[in-house]
Amino acid sequence: MGRLRTDTGYRDPRCRRALGRRRRAPLIPERRNQREQRQKTGRLGGRPVVFVAADYAQGNGVERSILRLQQWRRVATRYEKRAVNYLAMVTLAAIILWTR
Repeated sequence: MGRLRTDTGYRDPRCRRALGRRRRAPLIPERRNQREQRQKTGRLGGRPVVFVAADYAQGNGVERSILRLQQWRRVATRYEKRAVNYLAMVTLAAIILWTR
């Protein structure tokens, strides 16, 4: 089972439960107030969230790459109607960006 690296906007317990139903372990930092609330309830609060900062930091490279690709208007607004053509444009933009 792999870990799913998500943005901090998905910290909500409902999102964690949805990922759990799909048997995916989330890699999302826990908010301080959520941790305090869980600790107040004792054993009924559930298990602590497993969070590995080094794994989470690797997602930064992915986010930066996507932001660089979105500098291309044709990729960001998805002018292409067919998925094959869109993938070709994303590939072309990536090749141009990483050969600079």
